[in-house]
Amino acid sequence: MLKKKFLENNYSIIKRISENVSLIEIDKKKYILKEISVPLSRKRILEQHDFIKYLISNRINTAKIISSIFIKNKIYEIQEYIEPDNSDMNIERLIKFISKFHNVSSSYKKELSKKQYYKYKFICRNYYLDNLLLGFKQKYYIFPRKKIFEKYNLVFYNNRKYINEIIKIYDNCYKYFITHYSISDCIIHNDITSNNIIISKNDFYIIDFDLAIKSSIYVDFVDCILKRYDNIYDIFNKKINILNYINTYVDIYNKYSQRYNLTIDGVLAVIILKIISFNGYVLLNEDNYKEFNNCLKELYLLINKMYNLLKEVKI
Repeated sequence: MLKKKFLENNYSIIKRISENVSLIEIDKKKYILKEISVPLSRKRILEQHDFIKYLISNRINTAKIISSIFIKNKIYEIQEYIEPDNSDMNIERLIKFISKFHNVSSSYKKELSKKQYYKYKFICRNYYLDNLLLGFKQKYYIFPRKKIFEKYNLVFYNNRKYINEIIKIYDNCYKYFITHYSISDCIIHNDITSNNIIISKNDFYIIDFDLAIKSSIYVDFVDCILKRYDNIYDIFNKKINILNYINTYVDIYNKYSQRYNLTIDGVLAVIILKIISFNGYVLLNEDNYKEFNNCLKELYLLINKMYNLLKEVKI
């Protein structure tokens, strides 16, 4: 019925939430209408829907897919609307929720097979990007490192000493992480942001699984404690004990995890990879040479600080 009303254009848009997501009304009831912008095939979309059903059946809160609509080259979803509260995002509760989500997703037996990256142009934080990165290697090493070396002679001017040290730390951290930790633990969300976590009636709901893929649990965890890229410097430049800060949330995750145990050194390694990857792939993708150069010294000092902590912990 909902699909028919959509095809007949028999619905009203209450408001546009983003470029491809709208809050709509059909028969005086609210729904989310989403156009799938990620270039997933019909098969991959249906695999994703099966995964969402599995989460719901195992008491992981998420939005139900009410109807899927495939029209030529476009895919639409009509989803359950979850009325958000105005509650603040509590990181401790979020970590507990993500730990339980990983418990359930690690037991999923079907496929959720997606490419490690897609040739897809999109905007991230006002920067134009040309590849949508999903896989751990692609997102946290291959593509960012490629971008850094593509711009090496053009960008770094007199700051090469900093970028050389950053690359050295980058290589060491990546090698350390893949040597000691799995990059394919289970299906992770891979895009934990405030837009994809809803608090409703004092419960957490996780939505938008377009980037979900089998990867490392550390990716979701670090996304939780570093909620936005622009607060990384704020968090780690505060006069706090960084190891205690991380350990508090590691303990919470491990307390509720039935399959995995996080370690501080693994978290530190992924934080470093995440910071360098964002600066390398995103900032250098649209010829932001001056901006990148201006922050290189500060970036190096932050990375070096994290790396010294990693060496201290693993020893």
